[in-house]
Amino acid sequence: MHELPDDIPLMRHMLGEPDERIDLALTCDGKFRQHYEALQAQWKASGLLDTVAAVDVDRQWEAFKRRRQKRTVPLLLKIAAAVVGAAILTALLWRQPERHELVHHSMPHGEQGQVVLPDSTKVWLNAGSELTYDARKREAVLQGEAYFEVQADPQHPFYVQAGAVRVEVLGTRFNLMAYAGDSLVSTSLLQGSVRLHSGRDTVLIRPGEKTVWHGQQQKFSTTDTGTETDTRWKDGELVFRKEPLERAFARLERWFGTTVVYDRDSFAGHQITARLEKGETLDKTLLLLQEILPMHYSVNNNVVYIRHK
Repeated sequence: MHELPDDIPLMRHMLGEPDERIDLALTCDGKFRQHYEALQAQWKASGLLDTVAAVDVDRQWEAFKRRRQKRTVPLLLKIAAAVVGAAILTALLWRQPERHELVHHSMPHGEQGQVVLPDSTKVWLNAGSELTYDARKREAVLQGEAYFEVQADPQHPFYVQAGAVRVEVLGTRFNLMAYAGDSLVSTSLLQGSVRLHSGRDTVLIRPGEKTVWHGQQQKFSTTDTGTETDTRWKDGELVFRKEPLERAFARLERWFGTTVVYDRDSFAGHQITARLEKGETLDKTLLLLQEILPMHYSVNNNVVYIRHK
């Protein structure tokens, strides 16, 4: 991945200043392009780009030099640089996005990525996931799967609404999965403290525990295994532990950005336990599944057809 330039060159490029290094990164690096477009959308919405453009630092500097004689003492140069720098800093601080703005991030099928929220909380989004964050309330809404590293602020708890479950967080690291159409909402806690709410039920979970909300039974269940493997996806690995075939195939669809067609009745009761290494291709994955399941497969136009042996 290309090294990300700092914010000032990015701002100048967005305002029309040529930069071959940034142009190359936008062309060759998908993650950098997402980072660039997200910043651009945020800065446009907040008016920050318009403010920086209005400052026009180069013009102010040239005007200052014309007002001075050619033999300008170093002290005056330092003062001038400080004045121009202060103008930029004032513009940046004055036009930062207000705390009540909504921030939205989405990750398409076949991709994973990291975002940083306005409160400095880090979030890794898995494929096919969407996150909306209200900075004023410090509340997020998740559809999909995400790993959070939340900045501690005891006076302002961090909340995530995931399906029927509301997660209350106080400075912690945890994984949360709640895809649309799935009746299960899974929370795996690695560090800190998390309290889950759904209806009248409330559960406090500890590091190393995994709690699942069963939508059909309307209840929570907690185990003390699997928290580490539940986060492997953010490092490029996909892990299945006694996973029902329907859920496993849905994860493969999102992971590879494909569609899986199969007869559910033929594979009723089947489960998968496997680990896909980072960079594993769809074809190698299907060959692995063919070794552990009674199946044949074919691929046509990014659609995987699976039939029972």
